[in-house]
Amino acid sequence: MFSVSAFADGTYELTDRWKLYGGLRVGYDRKHFDYDFDANATATMLGLTGAFAPGYSDSLSSTYATPRAGLQFAVTEDINLYAGVATGYKSGGFNAGFVGSGDEGAYGAEKLISYEAGLKAEDIGGRLSVDASVFYIDWRDQQVQGFNAMTSTTPLMNAPRSESWGGEIAGRFKVTDQWSVRASAGYADATYKEFTNARALDGSGSVDASGNQQQFVSKFTGSVGIDYQWETGWHDLVGKAGVSYQYRSAYYFDVQNTIRQPGYGLFNAYAALENDRYTAYVYAKNIGDKRYRVLAADLGQGTLVTAGDPLTVGGGLKLKF
Repeated sequence: MFSVSAFADGTYELTDRWKLYGGLRVGYDRKHFDYDFDANATATMLGLTGAFAPGYSDSLSSTYATPRAGLQFAVTEDINLYAGVATGYKSGGFNAGFVGSGDEGAYGAEKLISYEAGLKAEDIGGRLSVDASVFYIDWRDQQVQGFNAMTSTTPLMNAPRSESWGGEIAGRFKVTDQWSVRASAGYADATYKEFTNARALDGSGSVDASGNQQQFVSKFTGSVGIDYQWETGWHDLVGKAGVSYQYRSAYYFDVQNTIRQPGYGLFNAYAALENDRYTAYVYAKNIGDKRYRVLAADLGQGTLVTAGDPLTVGGGLKLKF
């Protein structure tokens, strides 16, 4: 594997209020892969020999460029509007491990164009901060994780065209010098617009996943929290404490939208003492010990899952030198 890239980024002030920003990244990737499969006695006994790909060698190389550009307008010293377009690139590769028949060879590079517009408002009146944006992302050959129950593998494949659009808003309001509240909300409609060659879960061939919701993407997300801060009067220490609730709506683990994680919410809390030299903190995550899954796959022997973190309590100490 060989990879090299270079990038540049900059901002130009058109006027006192208008700024033009942009950047460019260029690179080159080259990869070579050798795969050899020797059918063993277990595979032969289970009748799975033909399910695995024979040995093969393959290579890929690509030169890419990912420019970005946008405009920023300062409404006031505290409020800025912006709009921009950016491109993205993720190198292609090869499925490793046990490679199922039909999964051999390279999966392609992923490319996208994203459009975003929004506002950033900081410390309006010394109390309110708001970030808000809307976006649209257009993918070509999005790299997607598949499941092959016949071989118990999780190959990557390319969805020819995908898209996502939505928006998000986050804000913090300082109620008093000690108390503040924060909240955020987001919406994302992420689908596979063209995906007629998706790997069937049972490994028997391809299915049409066009129009399905993208893996691991919730349509709705949100959070609310409250924080308290005070001066301790000892060694310039500042005390901080807070509680929050985070929510995400249902999402799917597979491109066929058959393995679903229902929506869930988590309560979290923290407390800390800090100054310019050190920070001591404790935290509790998933208060209430909510059961949820972060990964699930049907590999032919029932659904195999990875559970989310249970109630977790911890702490730490940071020193600055």
